Amino acid sequence: MKKYIYYFSFIAAFFVLLYSCKKTTDTKNPYDDINRNITNNTTKQSIDSNSITGLHTFIFQTKCAISSCHGGPFEPDFRTPLSSYNTLVWQKVIKNNLKGTFTYRVVPNDTNMSWLHERLVTDDSILGRMPRYMPVLNANEMSHINKWIMDGAKDVNGVPAVKPNNNIQLSYFVAYDKVYNRLDTARASNNSPFVVAKNTDMRLYFYITDDETKAINFLDCKVKFGTYQYDFSNATSATPLCDTTLAPGYQFWYVSVNTSTFPIGKQIYIRYYGRDPDHTQIVEFPNNSSYYYQNYYSFIVK
Repeated sequence: MKKYIYYFSFIAAFFVLLYSCKKTTDTKNPYDDINRNITNNTTKQSIDSNSITGLHTFIFQTKCAISSCHGGPFEPDFRTPLSSYNTLVWQKVIKNNLKGTFTYRVVPNDTNMSWLHERLVTDDSILGRMPRYMPVLNANEMSHINKWIMDGAKDVNGVPAVKPNNNIQLSYFVAYDKVYNRLDTARASNNSPFVVAKNTDMRLYFYITDDETKAINFLDCKVKFGTYQYDFSNATSATPLCDTTLAPGYQFWYVSVNTSTFPIGKQIYIRYYGRDPDHTQIVEFPNNSSYYYQNYYSFIVK
């Protein structure tokens, strides 16, 4: 009798356990209603299409940043929102129209003077409308670009662009004799001084640029000649003059010297000094930071 009691107790326990494991109708899996076929575009949908990040995401990156063009080899660089901004806003135009109308790729608050806008709408078949080899931008896409420009061409943080005002920059120099034979090309290498004969009338031309001021209006301009690479305290100096006739559209500062005033066989280092009216600090080219340019801006009399 005791054996049957144990047997029935086991059967009863089994059915209780089986019932407790059965799925009840009032318990719902919270993940059952998820539609797993929907693509999550939350990130892209949250980007402002009128921002530089939006323009990069929806226009520049998808239509312009090909490897052979704006993907790095050429500016503007559309690989990232930051590179797009830094190579567009207040950046000088390299390829212009025949009239030379444009100065900057993007001028904040002015689509008419922004080269970016012109390249996207031009009907000039020689110049070519951008993007090349792709469908032209539609009206909606152009409206986003126009709004970004007219809203101040804000950066990735939403800050309106401020026009830079840099001090003068020395781009290059050349040396001629009195009949305009080039002298500065007589070098053993690009990293060595040029060699000039003694008693030569030499004229050094310096091409100086500024983002706001014409070269003829530069101030405190001097050229110094020193025999010590890092010490110009005892260097001789000359006051350059501005030449507006050497090449159309260009202005050069120049000094005339005779090489007999310099010691023979000694390396003579050249420094250019000046500033624009918007700055009080006088800049020096080349400065002590570049050994290469210090050698390049030098000569030896033989």
